[in-house]
Amino acid sequence: MQLHLLHNWGGGAARWVEDYCRADRKRQNLVLKPIADVSGPGTRLALYEHLADARPIACWKLDPPIRSCAVTHPGYRQILAEIRHLYGVEAIVVSSLAGHALDALATGLPAAVVLHEYFPLCPALFIVFRRRGQAGPGTFCTSCPPERLADCLAHNEYYRFFDDLTAADVLAIRDRFVALVQSGPVRVVVPSPCVRRHVVMIEPRMDRVEFHVIPHGMEPLRGEGEDSALRKPAGGKPMAVVLGRLTHEKGVELLASALPELVRTCDVVLLGCGEPGLALAGPGVKAIPAYDRQRLANLLADLDPDFGLLTSIVPETFSYTLSELMACGIPPVATDRGSFADRIEEGVNGFLFSADVGALLAKVRSLCERPEQLAEVRRNLARFQPQSLEAMVARYHELLPVPALREDACARGLSPMGSLRVPVAEAAAQLPADKTFETAVDELFAMARVKVACSPRLRAWQRPIARVLLAGGYGLVKLGFRLLGRRKKAA
Repeated sequence: MQLHLLHNWGGGAARWVEDYCRADRKRQNLVLKPIADVSGPGTRLALYEHLADARPIACWKLDPPIRSCAVTHPGYRQILAEIRHLYGVEAIVVSSLAGHALDALATGLPAAVVLHEYFPLCPALFIVFRRRGQAGPGTFCTSCPPERLADCLAHNEYYRFFDDLTAADVLAIRDRFVALVQSGPVRVVVPSPCVRRHVVMIEPRMDRVEFHVIPHGMEPLRGEGEDSALRKPAGGKPMAVVLGRLTHEKGVELLASALPELVRTCDVVLLGCGEPGLALAGPGVKAIPAYDRQRLANLLADLDPDFGLLTSIVPETFSYTLSELMACGIPPVATDRGSFADRIEEGVNGFLFSADVGALLAKVRSLCERPEQLAEVRRNLARFQPQSLEAMVARYHELLPVPALREDACARGLSPMGSLRVPVAEAAAQLPADKTFETAVDELFAMARVKVACSPRLRAWQRPIARVLLAGGYGLVKLGFRLLGRRKKAA
């Protein structure tokens, strides 16, 4: 059994965890992430069998809450110990420590920290400083001494995900994090080589840590086009597609500043831009706020763009969008930051430009005036094969070897809200005076779900059937309780 730690923001890290768990055919995977309630973020931890599930299989209250990241937290340690015991956890994969405690790296279990962003070393996540009200993309951080850190927390526009950290807090978290990854069975994984370089710049002690480069895997993209109205007209201007949500980090301001001149050279389609992209629609600019990811290859085949434009002003640690463009044979034209510079070889599999309006426009004009450059890259991309999800998971298994799953290491029982945890054998012995029969049924159902999720005796195709049968039986029992309650009231 593996336990994944994740934040509650969605995005690329959530996609990675979901992909990983779906592709892992050899190990069971559970996901632990913080959730908010009426009292604010960081007040609860929820455990999911599948990340997309509407309801967790267990939930715990954190007192005090973890708003950002805790150096240590007694309640968190206890919750983690219970999960380890009940579910037979033998390895931990950390995709984010936001909302968690660093105790997660001190369990003695094999653990991998996957740096999807730069937290907890960088509280602003993106290692970029832009003073509030300042124009331009901001300054790339090459160091982070205490005085710069204090200025960042007070004035950096990118520091907006937490509100409880002081410079002393961040330094204490850094110290503990570095100590944990320098010793014990903790591995540090980066999806692109640049991430290691950036980490060592802002925290030189990390130079003594071994980093493992494992690119994110991706399912194959297949599409033949559907002859839809999206297809560009023959003989028109070249077309650029801007793929994905347009946010501050993704360069929405850079793109907006370039558009008035850009549309003189090419048409622009904002595919999956979200609400911010709708404000950019106009002559020469078509905005499509959302799309079905399963149909992405078909949509791109319909559009048949000449190139894809990536305008991120922060150093991406990987970029699924870059992989998707390349997998569909669309030449990427990207800012020369982060993983873009790692993964793109100029004129071979894409093109790079500095993160400013003038450089963007100059690069696009050059490519549109000499389309043979784009044609050459398109031919090269026909041979591009992204790493498969299965190959990615296999590399993590090698990094985190664990014994074969044992039946006696699986969960023994857990109440729906984690307020009472009772082994199955003990639960049947007696019913406490303060517990109703309906509460006991709720707990029994939760225990059964845990066994279905963890038992190696069930094959992958049997688990959904067992869950449906359990849910149906549970629903009938609860309906019976409601009908009995109405009869008593009527009497």
